[in-house]
Amino acid sequence: MPDVPLYTAVISGLAAVAGAAIPTAASTIQNILTARRDRRDRHEADRRQACVELVQAAEDLRTQVANNHDYHGDEMAARLAQVRAFAARARIQAVRLSLAAPAELSQSAQELANAATQLAEAAEIWTDLQRGASAKLPDLSNLDARVAAFRAVATQNATERRELG
Repeated sequence: MPDVPLYTAVISGLAAVAGAAIPTAASTIQNILTARRDRRDRHEADRRQACVELVQAAEDLRTQVANNHDYHGDEMAARLAQVRAFAARARIQAVRLSLAAPAELSQSAQELANAATQLAEAAEIWTDLQRGASAKLPDLSNLDARVAAFRAVATQNATERRELG
């Protein structure tokens, strides 16, 4: 056997192992970083979608309440049920946002959901199902103000996240 010191063989072996492990380690690190970025992107997309769906529910509610005021007929109970459904959808979206959003956005979402609930309750109070008509158009200004405030907070939050991105 040639006269090779043991430490030379050990160092050569470790260098071979390290050389083989580096591409695998680099690939693993890249996969971890990609998965993290994909999770963050999905989370942001879900948050944006929840914001849009909350505003959509509030706007649908507003439209339905205004349309109900102009309506006179036998389908008023179904129309009032639709008002309640839009308010419920707004509350659900607010909860969805509260679970995944910063405090300011969550607070604004909850305030919007509360305004939607108040409008739905007012619409129910002012609806006369016997006549199939709405006696009075409920005040839409609180809902309008909450939608505008929520849009501003959501837009600001999205802008800040893109800048941090």
